[in-house]
Amino acid sequence: MLTRNPFYEKIERARFGEASASYGGIAFRCLWFWFLCAAGLAAYFNVPVQAVSPTFFIGGACIAFVCPFLTYLFPSTTFLAGSAYSFVLGFLLASICSNYVAQYNSIVYLAVSITALAFFVTLLLYRSGIVKVNNKFRGILLTLVLTSIFGSTIMYISSFFSPFLVNFFYGNSALTIAVSVASLLIATINLVFEFDFATSLVKGKIHKKYEWLAAYGLFMTVILMFIRILNLLAKFIPKRGNES
Repeated sequence: MLTRNPFYEKIERARFGEASASYGGIAFRCLWFWFLCAAGLAAYFNVPVQAVSPTFFIGGACIAFVCPFLTYLFPSTTFLAGSAYSFVLGFLLASICSNYVAQYNSIVYLAVSITALAFFVTLLLYRSGIVKVNNKFRGILLTLVLTSIFGSTIMYISSFFSPFLVNFFYGNSALTIAVSVASLLIATINLVFEFDFATSLVKGKIHKKYEWLAAYGLFMTVILMFIRILNLLAKFIPKRGNES
C-alpha cells in the first residue's frame, strides 16, 4: 500500500523513460532538509539578540505549524514548504536547545546520540523484517496518534483550571514520565511507517519527484523523536546546581 492518507491516492508511477524513486535520491533529499535545518541553527546564533522579538518567534512557530499540513494536503508543495519548515525549525530548535543547555549538563549531546542510535536500531529492525508494517500496524499507529492529540488537547485546556494538571505537564511524576515515554513510542512507530513508505515508493517504481515527500517525512519524524527524547531526559537529569 503506497498511500499514507486519501490525498496520496494520486501518486504517480514513473512512465516509460522517466526516472523512478531510489533510496539514494531519498537520502540526498534528506540531507537537503538537514542542511537547511543546520542553516537555521547557525542563523539563530548569528542574529543579534535585539533583532529577535516575540513576534519573530510567533511567526516562525506559525510557519512550522502550517507547513506540515500544507504538504499533507498538497504533496506537490513538499519541496518549498518542507524547505521553509526545515530552516525555521532549525532556528526554533536552537532556541529550545539553548534553554535546555542553560539548565542541564550535556543533555543535548546525549539526546542527539540516543536519537541517532534509535534511528539506526529501528532501521535495522525494519530492514531485517523483525518489524513489519501491515494494516494492523497502521491501525495501531492511527489510534495512538489520535488518542495522543485529543488527550493532550483536553488535558492542556483543563490545566488552566486545575493546579494538579499544571504539575502533570511540567512535573516529573511517574505519570508524566509515562506520557513522555508513550509520546516517544508513537514517534518511533511512525519512523517505521516512514521507512515503509520510502520502501514502497522505490519498490513500486513511483515517480522520482515523490522522493521529496519520503525525505520530508523522515526528517520530521527524526526531529520529533529528538524533541521527545530531550524532554524525557530532562525528567531524569538533575538541573545545574541541583546535583547531589
